[in-house]
Amino acid sequence: MRKRPKSGTLADLMLRELETRYPGGPTTSELARLLYEEDTLENRVKVRGVARTIRKWGYRAYGFGGTYKLCDADPEGLSLVFVRTLKMACGVAESAGEVAEGIDEAGDPVRA
Repeated sequence: MRKRPKSGTLADLMLRELETRYPGGPTTSELARLLYEEDTLENRVKVRGVARTIRKWGYRAYGFGGTYKLCDADPEGLSLVFVRTLKMACGVAESAGEVAEGIDEAGDPVRA
């Protein structure tokens, strides 16, 4: 279920910008300047957190190649998100086995 973020919050400002620029979207650096007044790496990371908040409100806001956009009615964009998420999940699953093996080799088979 979709809800609107509280007016004036960072999530509200970003969502309004995404809606205004739909079907395209603003760059990460534009959003960093809009939300935090300066385009720094730290502020770009914060933009990702605001996008996560927007998704919690029920909107499909994702970043692609330095541009954020709403993907609610974009099957191609959502497919890219799906593949990217699947690759990350597979990577985590593969590394978990390696970590468990390392714990075992380090002498703690109970934790492995």
